[in-house]
Amino acid sequence: MKHKKTYNFFFDESSHDRKVTNTDKGINIYREGNNDLFVGVFWGVDNRFEKKYKENYIAIENHGKELLGLTEDQELKGTNINKSNFKYGITSFNKNALDLYSKIFNLIDNNVMLHISLFSKTEFLIVHYFRRIKFPKYIIVNYHSLIYSIIKFLFNYRNTKLLQKIFSENPLSTEDFLTELKNMLKEIILKIQKVKRKQMELPVLEELLFILEQSDIVSSPSNKFNWDYQILFDGFNLFLDELSIKSNRINLTLDKEGTGKILETARKQGFKKEIEIDSKVDPCVRLSDLLSNFFNRLSYALYESLKENEFYDSNSFDYETKHVLNPNWFKFNSEKPFLLYKALYNIFAERKNIYWTGFSGVYFDYQVVLFSLINYIGGDYKDLNSFQKHSTNSHVERFNNYCVKNLKGQMDKF
Repeated sequence: MKHKKTYNFFFDESSHDRKVTNTDKGINIYREGNNDLFVGVFWGVDNRFEKKYKENYIAIENHGKELLGLTEDQELKGTNINKSNFKYGITSFNKNALDLYSKIFNLIDNNVMLHISLFSKTEFLIVHYFRRIKFPKYIIVNYHSLIYSIIKFLFNYRNTKLLQKIFSENPLSTEDFLTELKNMLKEIILKIQKVKRKQMELPVLEELLFILEQSDIVSSPSNKFNWDYQILFDGFNLFLDELSIKSNRINLTLDKEGTGKILETARKQGFKKEIEIDSKVDPCVRLSDLLSNFFNRLSYALYESLKENEFYDSNSFDYETKHVLNPNWFKFNSEKPFLLYKALYNIFAERKNIYWTGFSGVYFDYQVVLFSLINYIGGDYKDLNSFQKHSTNSHVERFNNYCVKNLKGQMDKF
């Protein structure tokens, strides 16, 4: 009889906010040290091969504990690697971080199935607010494109006081957000008329303003928004469909978390089995922890490096300055960090035909920037000598142009 494959998948997350709230300290997802992305990593193998990967990971883990001075009883977690290592991506990794992640990435061969979710918390908030928008019949609107444009605008002009107006228990006061959003659009459209670098953005903002002025919002006021974990499984299910794997062939093991909401949502997906377990007990879940922490910290470092200045008013905002990566992102003092980018690139190159290896919802910018960084360094240059033929400042501009091209390509898919 032909073997009917069963697949064992393991999941953990990073930058997990169970709810989005607003207090006198501001909106929790925008406080210092918080990533806008909710990062989740699923990895899996044919259940016949799990034992091999578990044993190989335990060997790496024991080596990592020695490197970091942990006792045998202590759990090796992503947070054991100091976050300062990620300041300029892999180029700022210390010796121990390079050693540990090199071994981890070598473990992920082409038999491993990998799905990474990088979902914007701002998107979650905006989609919730605009879920009951009503367009006039004479306007044809691409809803996803509209939501993307709003989020992009809010990232380009970071006005946290405006976003705070989404939170309320008063149906009338929540309309203030839409009113002020339109007023802000009007002000910025006037200010960027003659700003050269904003000329491609200008018609997008004008169209956005036109649509919002013609539309109505049915208010659904709230002072907090509980996270919807179905988003995680929307991406994972697309990934499984692409691989022609039926959900009833999946055994899913989740890292145990406080509320049990992820497990509750997993049980609605039709998997063969879902369990929640303390990562101390399962090495495969601990690997998910290390991977999710890695992508969380790398994406957060990019987010911090590229984010625009806070918007206080339209007169004082700097419209001219282009925000690009610091040259240190491209400064390699040895070959090892470059080779780590190569190893990471090879993981994704082996999966280049699996579209849903990554999932980001509508707002895809930081997934594109993250994967572009890996592809640019790890894929576009055969060795460090080739890479270093260009100055770090040259790489800043080359990478920026590379990202713009990739973002445009993704946008065209709308």
